[in-house]
Amino acid sequence: MPHFGYNKGHYGFEHVHRSTTVKADHDKDSLDDYVVRIIAGGKVVCNGILVNKNEVLTVSTCLMDAPLPSISIKLLDGSSHNATSNRPASDYTMKEAEQLLTLIKLGAELTDEFSKPPPICPQHVKSTDPVQLWAWNSRKTHIRKSRVAQLMDDECKGKVQDPNGLVIKNYTSCIVNTQTSKKCIRSFGLPYVHEGSFCGMNILGHNCPSASIADVYVRLIDQKRFISEKLNSVRLSGIDKEIF
Repeated sequence: MPHFGYNKGHYGFEHVHRSTTVKADHDKDSLDDYVVRIIAGGKVVCNGILVNKNEVLTVSTCLMDAPLPSISIKLLDGSSHNATSNRPASDYTMKEAEQLLTLIKLGAELTDEFSKPPPICPQHVKSTDPVQLWAWNSRKTHIRKSRVAQLMDDECKGKVQDPNGLVIKNYTSCIVNTQTSKKCIRSFGLPYVHEGSFCGMNILGHNCPSASIADVYVRLIDQKRFISEKLNSVRLSGIDKEIF
């Protein structure tokens, strides 16, 4: 069935990176267990990822629709946890994008299973690289994963009706999502993955505010690791000796 006039044969990226569903792998090292659902009024309003035993990283707009303390955090195993407070999130994206993310504190500390933080991209993913799109199944009990292409910023601005670049910035990624649904799907806070790391977090949902084949994500980057690797590369190059 066509999707708002969209025909897969019309886009070059579909000839190279066709969407392929990947079966979730639930082993002890699976990233799936880090993904949570944020519940308000008995419904999933947005999502996030556990970054330690005490906190969930999500998008700031989530708390506009579901302010504390009206929300609960539901893990993949079905357990629910109270949320007590939130604070600005730093070290998870570029500085100019920090306002897009927030950390929600849990009422009780989780088990040691989550003592190890999930892998966050140490550097930006190239726009030409395919990535793994994550979405819930219809019952929101398991993650569906698809290998998809990205869109360049100029094309993305047209798809999401943002010609002036109010949303599309140097700290966002545009991911192809051809899911056949006309309604807005609240996928806010769901990640995309590249080479085994969380590299982006959905900030607009899918088909929100209007139908589109493009989903917009804020780029996730491990700032401390990024800076450390940059400093190390400078040290190895010997340029610091020439300067000083």
